Amino acid sequence: MIKVYYASEKTNSYRPTPWHLSSEPFVAYRGNSHTYSPFQAVSSSYKPEWSEGIEPTSESYTSPGLKAFDKSFSRIITTAKGTKLIVPCSKEEDQKILLVTMRGGFRGGFSRIEIVSGEMISKKSGNKHCCPTAHNVCVLGYGGYLFSETGRRCSSGQVEVYSWENYFEMTSEEFEFFQENRDNERK
Repeated sequence: MIKVYYASEKTNSYRPTPWHLSSEPFVAYRGNSHTYSPFQAVSSSYKPEWSEGIEPTSESYTSPGLKAFDKSFSRIITTAKGTKLIVPCSKEEDQKILLVTMRGGFRGGFSRIEIVSGEMISKKSGNKHCCPTAHNVCVLGYGGYLFSETGRRCSSGQVEVYSWENYFEMTSEEFEFFQENRDNERK
């Protein structure tokens, strides 16, 4: 299954194109930024089953959070040529895949983008006109989550957490407390 997330807006000077399913020049999930064009290949047999019929769009969003949920069972494999490919699979082989579009603050790049209990498949990022962006693909393990911390021009950065259950924001101090509690829950 796949969830598509979009980060909160910290500056309105640039909105990257979020992850969306595109067929040109071949079927793949694509995003876009000012300095890079990420994509995540899918097999020809992959057919998404969108929750409530809501597909991710190539138009930028103005609100953060979950934008689309593909309920079909899928996983990422590595082909003989080394390509990471989303393929359909059985319920037992299903993976929790996140496609996340991140936006940093004005002159406040990401101090870190990390995954806890999972695997980062792809991480593309860039910065132009003082506006950092990133497009990430990851597979979550049990209790896993992806997080980013923006290096804002203030004493505490902003942390955004993307888990299978939800998306939420907090300060760096709140995040330290969250991590301690989440790590204890996973044990």
